[in-house]
Amino acid sequence: MMRVFGFLAAVCVALSMFVAFTAVRYERVDRTQPVSGFGKVETLNSPISAGEALPVRIWREKARGDCPVVSERTAINQDGAVYDLPDAEWAGGSPDDEYLDYHYPTLPFMPAGEYQLRVDLTYTCPGGLLFKYTQPPAFFRIAG
Repeated sequence: MMRVFGFLAAVCVALSMFVAFTAVRYERVDRTQPVSGFGKVETLNSPISAGEALPVRIWREKARGDCPVVSERTAINQDGAVYDLPDAEWAGGSPDDEYLDYHYPTLPFMPAGEYQLRVDLTYTCPGGLLFKYTQPPAFFRIAG
């Protein structure tokens, strides 16, 4: 009977240590969102040629710089055709900068016309935290 009691006491101590360690680790995770808000997105050069990079200036309030970002991009033309642009993973820019200049690739077979660039961002922060944002759209034109 004493052996069973000793075994159960050891299991309780081990379980308590595990719960305490997990709670401390959970409490130490920084839950600050990487971006607190987007201002505007402006196209720096339009029209462009199909296949040429689209330069865009993104105004945002970035709070932290330790979260890499994956961006999923689509371009939609005036007829409603959707073009999946190449996705990218990168560091996400400095939190000290008021805005970010970025060059989004376009596809060489996109027809001439008016387009809207839509970008969905997923930040992966330390501790496994994910933050998802949709960047304001950028409007551009591909010349024929």
